[in-house]
Amino acid sequence: MKTIRTKQGVVIRVPNASTAVVEITELLSHPKYIKRYKRRKRFHAQVSGVAVQVGQKVTIRESRPHSKLKHWTVKVDSKKV
Repeated sequence: MKTIRTKQGVVIRVPNASTAVVEITELLSHPKYIKRYKRRKRFHAQVSGVAVQVGQKVTIRESRPHSKLKHWTVKVDSKKV
């Protein structure tokens, strides 16, 4: 059975009522030079039945494709950033 991937991030844009753009930021360390750097990735996620706002911390989980870019679904956390 396939496990469902989840990620935590911050909503950076809400283009319409059913879509949220969530940015995931990771802090990584280079294996050779030990310098730490940030890597960010943006995901388009389906919003269904919940209201999200810019700056809100959310969890997204992998789902079936909803459109060309949306392969994730938003699950709202209670905290704000």
